[in-house]
Amino acid sequence: METKNTNGSRSYEHDIIGWFEDISEKAGQVQTETLRRILELNWGVEYLKKWLGDIDVRDMDASALESLYTSLVPLASHADLEPFINRIADGDTAPLLTQQPITLLSLRYALPFTSFFFTSSRMLGQHYDSISLSFQI
Repeated sequence: METKNTNGSRSYEHDIIGWFEDISEKAGQVQTETLRRILELNWGVEYLKKWLGDIDVRDMDASALESLYTSLVPLASHADLEPFINRIADGDTAPLLTQQPITLLSLRYALPFTSFFFTSSRMLGQHYDSISLSFQI
């Protein structure tokens, strides 16, 4: 059931289908804006410089940035990121993959995590056992 909050935003107490329809209606726009935000926050990291060079993405329109990104940055595999992950594991603190410091590496998946990951995950109600999956850097 959809109700309005006092600030005018929608509230879905029992209507998961209505909630899903609303968020999926603008999925493309949300993805484009999310990509823009990720690239703005991580402008200048070594991995992105490899593909984007010195292009300043911070003031670009989201649609233009999406076109630029998809034309210049290929899909990445774990093998592509492994040299960066190894450098992080060896203590390199330079902005290699993200401007935020990598504070945790997963031993199971060999993925780097920042503090933002844990904040976002907690907001989504997900909990991760950092002892069995990872180690602090």
